[in-house]
Amino acid sequence: MVSARDDLVAKVVPALATVPAAAWDACANPDPTCHNPFLSYAFLSALELAGCAVAAKGWAPQHIVLERGGNVIGCLPLYLKSHSRGEYVFDTGWADAYARAGGDYYPKLQAAVPFTPVPGRRLLIHPDADTAETELLLIAAARDLATPDRTIALAFLPARSGVLLLRHGDGVLLASTLETRCAAGPVLERLGRRNPRSKLRARCGQGACR
Repeated sequence: MVSARDDLVAKVVPALATVPAAAWDACANPDPTCHNPFLSYAFLSALELAGCAVAAKGWAPQHIVLERGGNVIGCLPLYLKSHSRGEYVFDTGWADAYARAGGDYYPKLQAAVPFTPVPGRRLLIHPDADTAETELLLIAAARDLATPDRTIALAFLPARSGVLLLRHGDGVLLASTLETRCAAGPVLERLGRRNPRSKLRARCGQGACR
């Protein structure tokens, strides 16, 4: 799946092997002094090649890669999930409540590092790109993957868990534990202001994320 606007291209890739390792790592770990191995191309691609983070195990890769002028400026590790195992987010209560209300919670889209409760960024931005704009574009691209029967769940784990659950269409916020200082918070607020008809808003929890 590819969407384009001017020289900007958002790609949804079903396997990390289709993305150049250097391009991913330039966004995932731009500062060698604070390297996060769990966001690296080597770690995430190993999960896929080993058959752990694959569709057959309920982790179908749907990574978003944002390019401008042919250069990768942002990435989002994203998976289409058929369950909530291996996430360390614990949204089974929401899944049960939604099912009792007559809805189908799964499949859902999950932005996270599989099987890893380690804090870190999920919106991966190239150091030469505009951070605020690129974060907004990545989340907008993720929202576009949702359908009326598919939940989009974005988990951001800078220091404490954050989950945003949305349904496509009017963008109604079902639940959120995003916290005030999460990078996602300002992005979601900007996204809501940019489209005044959208009902998308972030409801922040208590405490700081960083």
